[in-house]
Amino acid sequence: PRTAFMRGSIRYFDADAKNKVVERINSLSKSVCEAFECQCEVRFADTTPPVVNHESTTNNFLEIARRELGDERVNTKDYFPWFASEDFSFYLQEVPGTFIGLNSVRPGELPVMLHSPYFDFNDNIVPTGAYLNVR
Repeated sequence: PRTAFMRGSIRYFDADAKNKVVERINSLSKSVCEAFECQCEVRFADTTPPVVNHESTTNNFLEIARRELGDERVNTKDYFPWFASEDFSFYLQEVPGTFIGLNSVRPGELPVMLHSPYFDFNDNIVPTGAYLNVR
């Protein structure tokens, strides 16, 4: 073919990582094109920044959640950096806050990914989420 088109998404946790990935993609793309005697144009759309919770609001939330729900219902052991793109990150750039996840898996069921056609929102978690938000 005379032309090709590639699209993807970049996930990162801080601006330095983003800048490094952008630089490497540009560099590698140009090197590959040079090797094959062709041209390329690399463009990046504006991206959603990473979700970075504020330490003070997170500690405050965890204290309230443990007090109100009990330690056994507050899981931070299985926490892992989350590469998902989330618009809430724009709020966190302006004001201190904490992005949380509530376990919506019903007892005895296996977890299903959010965008799966098999996902069935568990309405029973709404009161807990609302309660924690107003505390």
